[in-house]
Order: sequence, then structure tokens, then C-alpha cells
Amino acid sequence: MNINLTNHNVLGEIPPIVRFLESVFLDISVISDSEFRNTLLKSGVFSKGRKISKKIPGPCGVSHDGQTGVYLALGTGDQMYKRISTAFHSRLENIVFVVQSDALAWWRENNGKIKQKKGNGNRVSFSVFNEIISKFVSWNGWGNSINLIQITTDEAENEFRNYMNGTDIEKTPDMSSKINKHTELVDKKKLPITRKVGFSKFVLYISQTQITKSTINANSVIRDCLSEGNIIDFEELKPGQKKLMPCKIFYSGKVIESQVSFLIPKRRGESQPEPRFWPYKLGNFVENGQEILFTISDGVLNIRILTD
Repeated sequence: MNINLTNHNVLGEIPPIVRFLESVFLDISVISDSEFRNTLLKSGVFSKGRKISKKIPGPCGVSHDGQTGVYLALGTGDQMYKRISTAFHSRLENIVFVVQSDALAWWRENNGKIKQKKGNGNRVSFSVFNEIISKFVSWNGWGNSINLIQITTDEAENEFRNYMNGTDIEKTPDMSSKINKHTELVDKKKLPITRKVGFSKFVLYISQTQITKSTINANSVIRDCLSEGNIIDFEELKPGQKKLMPCKIFYSGKVIESQVSFLIPKRRGESQPEPRFWPYKLGNFVENGQEILFTISDGVLNIRILTD
């Protein structure tokens, strides 16, 4: 996934460190708070910012010289006022906000949904954030500069444009028809088979062993997609630890609410970790060789059984 960046200067001059941030962020492959935070810390120029209090976040990162603070605004709308107020009270000379484009905010809300909608689920978007900060920039007490780094992707921009033009309202059925044409080519002797079909989307042709044992090996394709969707990073799990999250199973026109478990078995966990996952109730609806589409929306794993 290629990230596109655009800087918007709100106050003062554009300090060189903003250009440095742009170059560093271009290497990011997953749009998430954790990815941006880790990238800042690994840059060698920024340290972790301190929280103002338990419920009031500080900057995502502060430059080693104490001059620049970076604030992420990638979540819901209430983040905007928290980020702006804490940035103002930080008294740092240079403030940089990282904000998602209108298209990316819409895409993160609608990606993977059968019926897409015009709204973005009250996510932070550049146009709204820019309008708000432009009202607050007249406050006395800001430092030397305020810059907004707008982030987006080609996929988000294209899907957003297509939707607004009325040409791509039901994305998932179209995708399913493209995937289904491969069904007859699947050799059941080679099951399970995993294919990545888009950002945070993959298809699994499930095997009887996976069904019988109620476990799916999270190979590199699956791990990448789950990480892209900001669902889970298996590296954060300890051997023997299990994490449960909500999921939805779509089958024969019905939606089944369930949970998905993520774990690394304790045996051989330290030397040869074997990340695994399993959506509860899935075994009730699938059989050997069945084609399943996994997508992520609103932090929920969506599981669509494509073939009967």
C-alpha cells in the first residue's frame, strides 16, 4: 500500500523537520496509530510524548530538541478537540498534526461493507479538522508554526471517487464474483489455500483439518491483512495468551454475531511461534474446500462464506 502525503501550512513557516517527517512516513505500510508511533520512535529524532493525565493524551512524539510535537488525528471526531487543546497547552515551537483525507476517512468506515454509505462514521477528516484549526489559530500562545500532514492512499481516493460518482456502491458483491471464478481451479489436495485480494482482505479455501481442529494457521498473508486492518499484531501476544474480539459471519443472507480468538500456542511458542485464529461458530457453516472472504470494518472481522 502506497501512502500519499500533502503538507498544509496553517501558521508560520514550514520547518525542515516537517519535510523529514514526510520522508519517514512514506515508508509506512499500515495506517494505524501504532504504526505512526513506532515509525516516529524508530526515526532516531523523536521520543515518546507524555500524557497530560490518564484521559488526556499528550503528543504522539516529541523531537529530541524539545521543539516539535506530533499529534495523530486518525480516529473519531472527538479526537480533534483533544489534540488541538493539548497541542496548544504544550507550548512547543512547532506543532504537526497528522490527519487522514476525506476520502481515507470515508474508506476506513466503508471498506469491506456490502452496502456503503455516504458518511464516514464521525471519523476525523481533513476538511473538518482544517476548518476547526483555522478558527483556533488566532489564539495567543501558539508557537512558531502549525502544519497539517494529510495522508491518503490511491485505493481510498479511487473508491471514494467512484462511490460519489455512483459507480461503485456495492463493492463486496462485485469482488465476490471476481473471486468466485477461481473456485473451480482449487485443488482440494493442496488445501488450505490463502490469497490476498485487497487491503486488509483475504480469501481462504478452508481445509477439513482446520474445520475439525477449529483452528486456522495465521500465515504471513493473514497476519499482514489483520495488521493492515488494525485488528491484531501477533507479535504482541505471548505464548499461551489468547485474545478475543467480535466478528460477524455472513451466511445465506444472515448475519451471525460471534467472536474470533487469536492465540499463540504455548508449546514451542518461544522457539517456533505458531500464530493461530478461529472464528467461533464458523465450523457450523463450512465444509472442506469452502471459499471464505475475510474483510475488516470498524475493528470487526467480517467473514463471508462465498460458495455453498
